[in-house]
Amino acid sequence: MSTVRSHPAAAAAAKKRRRAGGQDAVVMKRTFCLWVLIGSCLFMLVHQVQLTKRAVLQSKSTKEPTSSYFLPDISSFLFDDTDNDSSADDVFADDDNAHRYDDDDDDEFQSGEEDDFFNNGQTQEEGEEQGEEEEDDSSNEPTSGVEVYVKQLRKQMDETALQSGGKVSANAYMEMYQKAMQRRKQSAESKQYRPYAGSSAIKDNNGDLSREHVRKARDMERKTRRRNSYRTRSDWRPPIQDFTKMPPLPMENRILPNMKAIGGVIFFLHVPKTGGQTVRQFNLRFRMHIERKSIQANRRQQRKTNGGAKLQIGLKIGEDGPEPPSRELMELDMLSKERLRFVVANTLDVFHAEAVPQVNHYLEHQSNSHGKILFVEVHGMDNYHALELEPYLQHWRQQSQKSGVPFFAFTLLREAISMHVSFFNYYYIHPGDPRFCKNPLKPQQKCSGSGYGMSRRQDRHQRRDEAKAQYAKMRGMSDARMRGGDKAELEGLSYRDFMKSAYTDRRKTKMVNHADGIKGVSHEDMEKAMLQVAYDNPQCLFLARGERAFGDGTEEKLIRDVELRRLECQQTYLSLQRTMDWIGRTDTLSTETLPMLTHIMFQRPELGKHLPKANVSPPSGFVKLSQLQASTVKGLEKVSQFDQEIYYRIKEDYTMDQWVNKTDYQ
Repeated sequence: MSTVRSHPAAAAAAKKRRRAGGQDAVVMKRTFCLWVLIGSCLFMLVHQVQLTKRAVLQSKSTKEPTSSYFLPDISSFLFDDTDNDSSADDVFADDDNAHRYDDDDDDEFQSGEEDDFFNNGQTQEEGEEQGEEEEDDSSNEPTSGVEVYVKQLRKQMDETALQSGGKVSANAYMEMYQKAMQRRKQSAESKQYRPYAGSSAIKDNNGDLSREHVRKARDMERKTRRRNSYRTRSDWRPPIQDFTKMPPLPMENRILPNMKAIGGVIFFLHVPKTGGQTVRQFNLRFRMHIERKSIQANRRQQRKTNGGAKLQIGLKIGEDGPEPPSRELMELDMLSKERLRFVVANTLDVFHAEAVPQVNHYLEHQSNSHGKILFVEVHGMDNYHALELEPYLQHWRQQSQKSGVPFFAFTLLREAISMHVSFFNYYYIHPGDPRFCKNPLKPQQKCSGSGYGMSRRQDRHQRRDEAKAQYAKMRGMSDARMRGGDKAELEGLSYRDFMKSAYTDRRKTKMVNHADGIKGVSHEDMEKAMLQVAYDNPQCLFLARGERAFGDGTEEKLIRDVELRRLECQQTYLSLQRTMDWIGRTDTLSTETLPMLTHIMFQRPELGKHLPKANVSPPSGFVKLSQLQASTVKGLEKVSQFDQEIYYRIKEDYTMDQWVNKTDYQ
């Protein structure tokens, strides 16, 4: 067997080629490094020349000294977030003014206000006095706290420069610069603890709670608390299209949905003073029934765990005695198991934050509903009116048809004369609503001080502070009793009886005020006052323009000053026909609408026949419909023509005969 060997000359040539190739690679690497070094040197040289040129130009400048040569690129440094994920606004915000949970206000997640230092910036008038250049700068108002801070810092340095003859020492400049950087560093280090900045003040029986426990508690509160904040608003909006060409919903041979087995969504547009509070109380009574069942189940479980011993559920024994449980925390687990969920969207923020996401979820995830019923009530304040709600209702009805989840929308209207009487009794004689303060029978009642003398937010905080002061006064009495050593009795009452009696007295006082009316005034005088303040067509006004038109404030009056035309009311009624499955009447609430609801939800129409009415006027101190004079009735008919037309139309269009189901609720 022979072996083939390569020629010695060929092998030497190949070895020479490999050696030459390696030398070429080394030369290329060295050349590349040399060019990189030369480029870096040139860049540094050019940069140094630019800095030198800038310094020479600044030293020769004869303009008024500014902070630009004392604070080079400080604004870009302050706005540079490459080393910190937090924004500049958060970095420069004080810890005391950081975003925090407001423990005193259950329906609000608010953010702190800016420092007074930020609010003392240079105004536009001051800029006009300093010349055209400063006028241009001051016309552009700073949009963030950092810009104001930089502007104030530069202004401070300018004033220092003027006092020193146009020169600022290096020590003064470095001192101000270091203060700014130190403040940024401290704020950045404390930013991660801001949501729980007030947690150090919370204590339990063993001392301070750990930060982890406080964080869990705050997270639980955040999930269960209603928050009317822009941070919770949903950005989702339904597609906008022209609904005027769409036909109304059919009014014959319809079938009531059965939500007992598969669940569904019920939407209720609550028109003021039409019986909507009775519908709300129906849902609340059902929730109280759920709560009672949940407590009983927990009590049975605790007794079984503790060998049959009785145990009070829901009472926490603290230093000052038992404390009531948190309803929200009790309902958290309860509502996750029971069938009915009730959302009251009494403001536009709540509508976007709670109602819209939940309705979308229910209609898009049929398999996850587990037979649950979502009852959504839209009512009052700055909420959408009927025309603004139509895109939402049309979209939800289309989603219902796609997913197969039942969707039922309804509202209630009232006979016009009865509506005016109830409207006047509740809003003008009722002492707790500050929006309606121009009552001819109460000339001493002013529109300032509460209500529209201040913003609604300020009024809400004032009422909250008054309630806290009243509670603190009552709590101080119990603390004095505890300090006195008389833990057994106080005026013959135990601690629990004392707290219960104090709470009952407060409730009675509130109820007496609610039902007090106006004593010593004849019925004829009240009728005259009602005619003076009567709104034109209040039901059509609410449906077409919303409750934002109700009240004696300037904004509300401007909305009402625009004449309400018959065409506007007709278009509103057509919108209701396109969106509402049922338009009930207040006078047939217990014989038609409430039995229909219990039929849809539980297949038990008899449950709706025996529900008590809410917000019923007491027998004295208010205007009575049965005692109205003929002249008063005639005057009310003149200002309620559109409401009467709508009422008679729904009386003919919406009857129980349109349902194929057995709806004989008599």
